Amino acid sequence: MKVPRARTAPAGGNYMPASRVAEPVARFRLRRATLDDLDLLVRHRRGMWEEILEASPREYDAADRAYRRWARARMKAREIVGWIAEAEGGEAVASGCVWLMPSQPRPGWKGTVSPYLMSMYTEKADRGRGLATRITREAIRWSKARGFTVLLLHASRFGKPIYAREGFHEGNEMRLRLAERRVRRDGRPRRR
Repeated sequence: MKVPRARTAPAGGNYMPASRVAEPVARFRLRRATLDDLDLLVRHRRGMWEEILEASPREYDAADRAYRRWARARMKAREIVGWIAEAEGGEAVASGCVWLMPSQPRPGWKGTVSPYLMSMYTEKADRGRGLATRITREAIRWSKARGFTVLLLHASRFGKPIYAREGFHEGNEMRLRLAERRVRRDGRPRRR
């Protein structure tokens, strides 16, 4: 599965003011992630997991190694596309990815691949500036430009309000845990 080519020109990478700013106006640039950004994407994904799932450092380390291998292969195959929000000085402060996930054929869906928004993370100091919203909107634009009719995701308690504002709604998915996990129910960062 390769990433389909866009039917429209991609969005530019110009610096633009964030949509909500708590401090003096900061400017951020949204750019496409490359394989050179894999360490950052792994670090951001780990930060996401540390805030929503209680696990040991060893479990996080093992997940980082597995995700790095998995994501590298899919980025090379053009099955994952990511975006990184950078501050004016070039510091990466937020990221998110779309994985072209195999999906079963069903009525009303086109093809057997569905874009899946994942690994959304914003550095704590830069939250509330609209960066997750900008990445989400870019993922929506990117998916529409390639003819997809649905964009899927699993939302944490933190992300649900952002996704709801962008038109996402909860579906019928259910889950049965077959092994005990220490999952946070309240969404608060775990204590160290």
